[in-house]
Amino acid sequence: MCGICGLISLDKKNLLDKEIVYLMTEVMKHRGPDDEGYFFHNFINMGHRRLSIIDLSTGHQPIFNEDKSCSIILNGEIYNFRELRKKLETKGHVFKTKTDTEVIVHAYEEYGFDCVRIFDGMFAFALWDEKKQILFLARDRLGKKPLYYYCDSTIFIFSSEIKGLIRTGKIKPEVSYENIDEFLTLGYVVAPNTLFKNIKKLLPGHILIVQNGQILQQEYWQLDSIREEKNSFSNFQEQLKLILEDAVRKRLISDVPLGVFLSGGIDSSIIVGLMAKFSKTPVKTFSIGYKDKSEHSELCYARIVANHFGTEHYEIVLEPVDFYDAIPQMIWHLEEPIADQACIPLWLMSKKAKKYVTVLLSGEGSDELFGGYPIYNLMRGLQWYRGIPRWLRYSFFDPLFPIIFGERRGQKYKEWARLPIEDRFLGDMADLSNYIKHKLYSKDLIELSLTNNFKDKIHYFYDKVRGRDILDRMQFLDIKTWLADNLLLKADKMTMAASVELRCPFLDYRLVEFSRRIPSKWKIKGFTTKFILKQTYKDFLPKGIVNRRKQGFPVPLAIWFQGNLSKQIASVLLNERSLDRGYFNRDFIKEIIEKQYSNREDYSKLLWSLLVLEYWHRVFIDKEICKDSLT
Repeated sequence: MCGICGLISLDKKNLLDKEIVYLMTEVMKHRGPDDEGYFFHNFINMGHRRLSIIDLSTGHQPIFNEDKSCSIILNGEIYNFRELRKKLETKGHVFKTKTDTEVIVHAYEEYGFDCVRIFDGMFAFALWDEKKQILFLARDRLGKKPLYYYCDSTIFIFSSEIKGLIRTGKIKPEVSYENIDEFLTLGYVVAPNTLFKNIKKLLPGHILIVQNGQILQQEYWQLDSIREEKNSFSNFQEQLKLILEDAVRKRLISDVPLGVFLSGGIDSSIIVGLMAKFSKTPVKTFSIGYKDKSEHSELCYARIVANHFGTEHYEIVLEPVDFYDAIPQMIWHLEEPIADQACIPLWLMSKKAKKYVTVLLSGEGSDELFGGYPIYNLMRGLQWYRGIPRWLRYSFFDPLFPIIFGERRGQKYKEWARLPIEDRFLGDMADLSNYIKHKLYSKDLIELSLTNNFKDKIHYFYDKVRGRDILDRMQFLDIKTWLADNLLLKADKMTMAASVELRCPFLDYRLVEFSRRIPSKWKIKGFTTKFILKQTYKDFLPKGIVNRRKQGFPVPLAIWFQGNLSKQIASVLLNERSLDRGYFNRDFIKEIIEKQYSNREDYSKLLWSLLVLEYWHRVFIDKEICKDSLT
């Protein structure tokens, strides 16, 4: 895994300073502590930081074609590079290294921009074609590797991290105010936007071409065209096993030690079991838990799996103070604010794992593919509820929601019950109801939220699979938004912060395409989520693991925010500096902090979102924390 960056003058009048690329690569040193490389040529400069995984001795980048007219820098891995290399060699291409990166430049020579269609892997790369004067950028199908860019009339800048863009000195970090509501509603900002003004993300499954001062983007992977197929349940099971086993096997290709994140849930447990099947030595497993918080800690389940498969097991126990103190540095590495509480545990566990391994596997992506989120069943239930006559719902049932579930959840469910699926389900993490928004937001923020209707982006993806069943549409939306802009971004940033590469076998693009062919009735059956996955591997895993309740990197924030951390929350969110930003209603913030502290209502998720947003301002906008790393 690596970090890439570069600049190109669009008008060819702006001479580029080489020192800028040195600064860009230096701020991303954690992404590639093993090596650095540069390409300076006329009006384009590129830089690379390398974390050595494959071909440790000759994998220095940039890498060139035979006549050095094409140069390539890569962040990621191409898993089928050996097969592609053999095919390209038969066509006359001459290779000088054993690295997967060199395959890209020769594939581009042979197939042009369509070369991305034959790559099986996770990647973001930049290729300069001197003969055609083309800068060619690409991002993998699902968005496992990030790629940011900025452009104006004279210059185009790209980088694996936003810090690289900021470090050029050509971009002032500013808030994209119209996206604040989007962040608070979804927990992240949907690509191509970010919460930084004028800083964009290249969309997953897209290429970007810069030529003659013009910028063109194009999608090369159309997941929406894949539909359910008629086949027997047993045939689907056999295909699932074959594809997943191959996905795990190819992700074991490495010249450095590997391990796996183990939560004790079905997804990571399957990965551990398959790794153990293919490995000659005990698999190294890493888990995190919380002291005296048995309802949140999954360590006991992880130990069961570790013992069952004979792994070399490591654990980390996280305390409230450790969690809270890590927030500023976590935000610095994350760059885009993401209201996912699992960011810090993932980062701390990656730091622990780095002592033993350089590559880690995880079970990320299974829920989106096989219908694992409980909210999918809730949304299907609300669809049934909407079948009750409106007058009966509005007059009798709807008023009961706040009484049964409390103000926050009750008003949310009441609101959801009145909306079609396109407005009701905005992604797995979306949680903030309009009722709460109007109590929390200032008048200025309410007005700002109207300037960017992010639901248009949500509706765009729903429209792509119009006519499909509800589960199919929700899964497609989550793959295109929540997975790419939350889970995978978090996974990349938090592991790379510890100089660790993360691989996700469930997100092998062949498995993603295959999952879209499985009928919904075999993904969720009754109240059983991930039915086909559980049935396929029920005899493979230790007893009690397959059907245990899903938790997914839980953090006991609700309890911590009632105790040791309550004063810290108030000191940050009710601080004049925070309130002077003009986003929120002081009285309502004070009210929800008090309700959380007294355990009258659980507002921990909202409070965490507000904390993340405030610390993001302090790190990147105010430059009061970690500022030496950005200047």
